[in-house]
Amino acid sequence: MSQQGLPMWQCVQCGRTRFPPRELCPRCGTERGRLVRARYGDVVEYTHLGQPADAVLASIRTELGPIVIARLNYPDVHNGHEVELGTAQPGPHSPARYGYVPVPEQDEPA
Repeated sequence: MSQQGLPMWQCVQCGRTRFPPRELCPRCGTERGRLVRARYGDVVEYTHLGQPADAVLASIRTELGPIVIARLNYPDVHNGHEVELGTAQPGPHSPARYGYVPVPEQDEPA
């Protein structure tokens, strides 16, 4: 992935975070916000695409709150799987693409 984290908009008045980024807060109506990046999330639900499973489409709850949908070219996934979020460099005729990669599981301390 070319950039870590997904760009999100966070209201400076009420603190609500939205994806995709917006100019106006839907909760309090203010235009005052800042760009933040969600770097991690957990798989909430997923489905396999194709037979055999070539890819996975998953709903991911980011650490900032919003749920995003992304494609994973990695079939071994499960609910609760922590993933790293990022954006791929868009092509000349395509919008930015969002994706995620699995975060390596760490061994439990003995």
